[in-house]
Amino acid sequence: RLEFFAHAPSVISYRLPTDAHFIRGGFGFRPSAYSLDNATSTDGAEFIITWTSHDGIKHELLRRRLDPRKLSTDRGIQSFRIAIPARAQTGDRLDLQITPGPADDATSDWTTWTDLVLESSP
Repeated sequence: RLEFFAHAPSVISYRLPTDAHFIRGGFGFRPSAYSLDNATSTDGAEFIITWTSHDGIKHELLRRRLDPRKLSTDRGIQSFRIAIPARAQTGDRLDLQITPGPADDATSDWTTWTDLVLESSP
């Protein structure tokens, strides 16, 4: 598994190739971020994927808040596959952003993006 460790808050920006139709991959927390023996465990984080067109219009493709300390379904890697709404043009950008939890406390926000792939076939 290819993992991009991106401690919240963070943004990974990528210029889209013109043949991009989908993005897929996963996101989540490293288990030590919410383990019971972590005295300062995470209060969660929000994962956001935004496509910005060449003319500056932003389109939110995904927004998901995870709180793995409280919700067992938020543990492990969360998979996604998202269509890019229109054929990408030169200058389009994809932003993968992670923000801290509700208290705006990034302590133990050991967050990752995994196995990111742009698909060129519709």
